[in-house]
Amino acid sequence: MFIINMKPYKQGVILLICSIPLLIFTNPAFLYRFFECIKAVSNGSEYVYYEIIAKQSENIFAKLNSTSYLSHESNMQFRLFLPLLCKFSPFQSKTLFVNLIQLPLGVVFFTLLYSVFYKILNDKTLTFWMMVGTMGLYLGTACYVDYFGFGDFFAYLFLLISIRYPNILLKLISLLLAYYCDERALFGSIFVLLYFVIVENNKLFFSRNSTIVAISWLFYLISRLYLQDIFQLNHSFANEVLPQMGKVFYQMAKIWSFRFWSAFEGFNVLILLGYVFLLKEKKYWHFSLLILGTLFSLLFAMIALDLTRGITYYFVCLPIAIHVVKNHLSLQELKIVIFLLTLICLIHPTLSKFTIYNNISLM
Repeated sequence: MFIINMKPYKQGVILLICSIPLLIFTNPAFLYRFFECIKAVSNGSEYVYYEIIAKQSENIFAKLNSTSYLSHESNMQFRLFLPLLCKFSPFQSKTLFVNLIQLPLGVVFFTLLYSVFYKILNDKTLTFWMMVGTMGLYLGTACYVDYFGFGDFFAYLFLLISIRYPNILLKLISLLLAYYCDERALFGSIFVLLYFVIVENNKLFFSRNSTIVAISWLFYLISRLYLQDIFQLNHSFANEVLPQMGKVFYQMAKIWSFRFWSAFEGFNVLILLGYVFLLKEKKYWHFSLLILGTLFSLLFAMIALDLTRGITYYFVCLPIAIHVVKNHLSLQELKIVIFLLTLICLIHPTLSKFTIYNNISLM
């Protein structure tokens, strides 16, 4: 196929274009919500959470009025990247500005992800099929699916940059920007650390990369506590957070396998194979780290709502799994496995919070 030999950025453009009709077919609610967004912009208003982002962009450290942990507004208090970005908007509409930026950056994301996969697989055909499979996930469509103002795509991009480039300062800045897009990126960085340990064979402690990740955690914690103290941004509903977390966990536990599958779909099998082969290699240390990271991340995702979006923050486990699996399968076996798993990713609907009519959820 001629597309396999194309440059990565050209593949990214084609895959993004092809993913749109695929998404409409498997999740028609996307199209319905898209027209809602267009209508809001044409009427001069902001769409969904961009109203809050516009408010924050005027005063970055304004305290958001919310009385519930379950309110998305309450969780946006420290998601400062998009409000800061919108300060530079040449348009009155923040919705339009951010979405126009996300689209070309989607090509950048695909190009960087291609290079990460190819570095491990060293095969254009295998890398291409991994990219096609990614096209069928929320991970691969967030650059245009997220027109609600969640900011997921930017966090995914910054996490990817942190494993793609060796520059220490760039890693640190990328990780911090990801955390301030969404605090779930903080837990996603666990897999960034595991990538350095398992794929790049770094030490868990005191290696250059692991130290950078630890510094980013420390810096984020200190800076967040400082902002809380200086601008009095502490949540006013602290007494009810834990009970509501328990309620959310109970609701998510009812459908955890369904929602857990929805993040990586067919590629979950690849991740499971990675666990199995680590045991086969008797790399119990790596296996334990990966299992603990997965369980901890799943637990946090289940108490933070939006399970599909939340688990996608741990997408760095995909190149980790590929690195492990490729050492145990022949090239032909690996091609068959990845091809079949890619088909599953394309067939399975990309789940989201979209509703079609009268709040009837597609989930």
